[in-house]
Amino acid sequence: MGEEDHDFGGLTVDTSIFDNHGIRLESGLLRKLDQFKPTDVELAISDIVLNEVRNHLKSKVSEIKNKLEKSIKDTETHLCFDSSKINDGKSILIPEKSPEEITDERLKDFQESNGFTTVESSKYLNVDELINSYFSHKAPFSESGQKKNEFPDAIALLSLEKWAEENEIKVLAVSTDKDWVKFCEVSDWLFIKGDLAEAISTFQPKTAPYHFCDVLAKAISSGDDQAVIADIEQAACDYTNDLYLYAEATSGFFWEATDSVEVNYESFEFVEDGNNQPVLRLVEVEEESIVIEAKVIIKAEASCSFSLSVHDSIDKDYVFLDSSSASTDFEYKTDVLMTLAGEFDQGMDAVELVGIEFLSSPNSVEFGDLQPDFWDDE
Repeated sequence: MGEEDHDFGGLTVDTSIFDNHGIRLESGLLRKLDQFKPTDVELAISDIVLNEVRNHLKSKVSEIKNKLEKSIKDTETHLCFDSSKINDGKSILIPEKSPEEITDERLKDFQESNGFTTVESSKYLNVDELINSYFSHKAPFSESGQKKNEFPDAIALLSLEKWAEENEIKVLAVSTDKDWVKFCEVSDWLFIKGDLAEAISTFQPKTAPYHFCDVLAKAISSGDDQAVIADIEQAACDYTNDLYLYAEATSGFFWEATDSVEVNYESFEFVEDGNNQPVLRLVEVEEESIVIEAKVIIKAEASCSFSLSVHDSIDKDYVFLDSSSASTDFEYKTDVLMTLAGEFDQGMDAVELVGIEFLSSPNSVEFGDLQPDFWDDE
């Protein structure tokens, strides 16, 4: 049976979903999990998943802290800032707390805001069932490969399944991990989706806000000139033009960017389904507002100036040759959360966009092969 045949009472999230959303516990779709706290929907997370998330988050915090410390040190060396200003910057930007302390605080805040249940493997795991699954190659174990790497998933899934069975709760699991998919396909209690927005949307009431998604989708696909759609495009323009991108390029010369990459928005489009309609997911319903998730493709132009140098084998130094200007078109795909408010049973004119959040962006843009500007004058 498909998940539409079940009345789900629980939701669980795998490590892969946390990673796919950048482990951003305080923003984006992961923050939307707090809507289930006051409801009858049980948000349950395996202790195995929590420990994996803790390790991944600690690594990310350590990485960012180390990069920040290096950048500040480079600023002192190459930009000749006064040491007192550098120390002031350190005190503001670099936390005194260790990565472990920061990680534990963030996870504690995440648990308090969501009120999720931690499914303890020591309480719910049937070791005999785990061993039998291993030797009989039952999901998530496979017949070949590094089966020892599948143990964490097996422990998490068997514990979650037992928890769901004891509480008589059908649980919708969200994961892109193939082992989770295989297990849930044969489970009586766990069912699978690979997209967090789609999973959250499953729990939304089929009321006027839910049907408004269809109205908005039809307006977008038909090209109607609507204020809401115009506001979304303006937000996409502002977000794109404010991107900070690193320049990537190749050249027969030593190159470096002489200024920041300038980005100019060109257009955007919603990712569509097989019926040529944008895929919109209702992920939160409040008393006077809703949040809709969609995926969009944004197109833009990037331009940058570079300096080109050649290596002087005698002086062992680089000698400036010429400047190079380059521009390129690029596009990127991002999830977007749109907060709308109004009378959702009164159509598009009665609704306005009150907030929008773009969940990802590129870090760099490729300018291709760089050549001296004077070559173009020949």
